[in-house]
Amino acid sequence: MIAFLDKSLNQRQINAARDKIKEIEGIKSVEFISRDKSLEQLQETYGREYDLKTTLGSNPLPHTFKIEAHNPQEVAQIAQQVDKIAGVYKVNYGQGVVERLFQVTRWVRIISIAFIVVLAAGAVFLIATTTRLSVFARRKEIYLMKLIGATDWFIRWPFFIEGIFLGVAGSLLAVLLLGLGYQALLQNIGSMVMVTLISDPVLLGQIYLSLLATGAILGVLGTYISLNRFLDV
Repeated sequence: MIAFLDKSLNQRQINAARDKIKEIEGIKSVEFISRDKSLEQLQETYGREYDLKTTLGSNPLPHTFKIEAHNPQEVAQIAQQVDKIAGVYKVNYGQGVVERLFQVTRWVRIISIAFIVVLAAGAVFLIATTTRLSVFARRKEIYLMKLIGATDWFIRWPFFIEGIFLGVAGSLLAVLLLGLGYQALLQNIGSMVMVTLISDPVLLGQIYLSLLATGAILGVLGTYISLNRFLDV
């Protein structure tokens, strides 16, 4: 968010306003941008073919603070507190657009969770079906193993291992495609308004490992359901 300061403030008052802003809970960083620097940035935006200093005569831009919050959800609340500080006459954080963005994000999250549930159920169903076919193909072997005294879990374990393998193999393929796609997204987009993409390799590695573990769990769940229904051992 950008906090615009009164033009009448001196350096001591600017420092005091910055100190008060830093005291607000949830503030990550506060950067002071002078009016001259703001004019230079505006000049770079319009290009050197437009001489803004000559056109404007004097610099009409105020001093500003560029403020970053730890949690984007708290931007509106922080902006209200900053606006009450003496010397700040206006705070701009994209009012209206931010609220709509959060609404869209919330619906995207809900729809994503619904898709995840559906895809997880589909994965369990496919693994359960595969295990059922495997049990049917080995029904004579299972019968002979029971005759010679094999325990129930001795017979079940190979099917669980197969289910885990299927789950991990499927999730590994998904992780590879996700990793390649996400790296391309980081290189071409980087960051968008109010949205920061995760680039920490350690955190990304933990996410990918959790996806592999989830695949293994789905494999065990699908195998367990199939064996309970179609394998009487």
